[in-house]
Amino acid sequence: MSWAAGFTLALEINQPVINLVLDKFLQTLQTQLLYQANLGSIGSFEAKVKGLEILDLEDPAPLGGVVTDLQALADFKLKLFGIQLVNTTMKFTINNVELQLSKTSAGQPKGIVIKITPTLSIKITFTGGHFLAKWILNGIIAPLVSFGIWIAFRLIRSVEILVWDLIDIFGVLGLRYTPNSPLLTAQKTVTPSSLLLASDFNLTAPAMGFGQQLKHFNPPNTSIGAVVNEKVISAAVQIAFAKGWVPSQFRVSRWKIYLNSIHVAFEQDKIVATGSLKAKRGKCWCRVKAKISFRAAVTPKITGTPNQPALDFTYDADINTQISTSGMLVVLGVILFAPVLMSLTISMSFLINIVLNQFLPFTTSWQQSGLQLSIAANSVNYAGFTPLSMQFPLQLSGSGSYDLTKFRQFTLPGNGPSFQVEYTQESLSIQPKEMRLAIDLK
Repeated sequence: MSWAAGFTLALEINQPVINLVLDKFLQTLQTQLLYQANLGSIGSFEAKVKGLEILDLEDPAPLGGVVTDLQALADFKLKLFGIQLVNTTMKFTINNVELQLSKTSAGQPKGIVIKITPTLSIKITFTGGHFLAKWILNGIIAPLVSFGIWIAFRLIRSVEILVWDLIDIFGVLGLRYTPNSPLLTAQKTVTPSSLLLASDFNLTAPAMGFGQQLKHFNPPNTSIGAVVNEKVISAAVQIAFAKGWVPSQFRVSRWKIYLNSIHVAFEQDKIVATGSLKAKRGKCWCRVKAKISFRAAVTPKITGTPNQPALDFTYDADINTQISTSGMLVVLGVILFAPVLMSLTISMSFLINIVLNQFLPFTTSWQQSGLQLSIAANSVNYAGFTPLSMQFPLQLSGSGSYDLTKFRQFTLPGNGPSFQVEYTQESLSIQPKEMRLAIDLK
């Protein structure tokens, strides 16, 4: 059974996580969410947004949009003739608002569209403060303001919020959508409800997902998850080499290595990399050439406690080496090329971050010290930011472990909000052609 219902990429976000993100960003933007107006010699009023929440998510037919109820809380103060008459909390509720994704003629996502529905309703209530002031606000002012906003929505009909950076990111990666993507829908078969996004990328062979079959796929105790088809990863690997984010030629000891081809596939519980490369060593009469085909399989698994999660893995590589020499020098090519195999296997690890526009591009460094191969990716735009740094033993098979505690908490750039990430044993799961990643965001 396909988790992503035939789509090449799918994302599921539970409703509490959406509200968590909204709350975190509101905390950061509080100074920008203050509205003040001067009424001249009469007085002034002030409104400060302090809360924004999605109350529910519904999936209208046909697929391609989400209907939701939005609620905002704000502190409201009113002064008349120098006397503060009102100091209360205002609750602003919009029921049955439809959210859609707009796209270009080529199918690229370009914005979020907020549309009204026939059952749209607006309600404003004031709580706290003096009884008489609250009666006037709720009995006279609130209905008039609600009716005015309702009329405005009816006249505007829809508002589009453009997100052109998305187009830039997909353009850099060389990815295109098929005409029926992207898909936006909601899922209410589980508690809590969730928002789902699914896409058919037009890669080497266009795919076509089945929207009606797209269901909840987050495992228990997780709140956000993604399913990636091997087509996306394989194409991303090719793009990474073509863009130079991962080197297609490098040196190991005295050998100069050239990567001819690489393909990444998902098998049950395994990530498999296959491909071929060639190598040269020496010049003239002592020159040695080698052709190598390889198949390297990695079996990853998340273990440990919630406070000390780790990514354990076992790996195994099969290689076929053909050596030709111009002179009398003969070497044991299989042994010398062992470092290359693991470097190719984990090169895909760099790709998880390349879709983040603020961290593009990466530079990679490869260092061999004894029987250890160290690989690191560094951001060009952010000094000191190293999203990936790993060490591997130089054997053709074995096991290892990678500490995930450094990824349990992160803060968005520009003194943005902080989030806590928790992993479970089901956070990483691989089945034929699909890989699922899921975390609990707090």
